[in-house]
Amino acid sequence: MNESWDRTSYHFLSPVVISWMLMIQSSS
Repeated sequence: MNESWDRTSYHFLSPVVISWMLMIQSSS
C-alpha cells in the first residue's frame, strides 16, 4: 500500500463525506 495513494483518497473522500453529512442534516 502506498501512503501517497492513501492520502490522495483521503483528500478526495473528505469533501464527499462532508457534503454527505450536510445532506443528512438538512434531510432530518
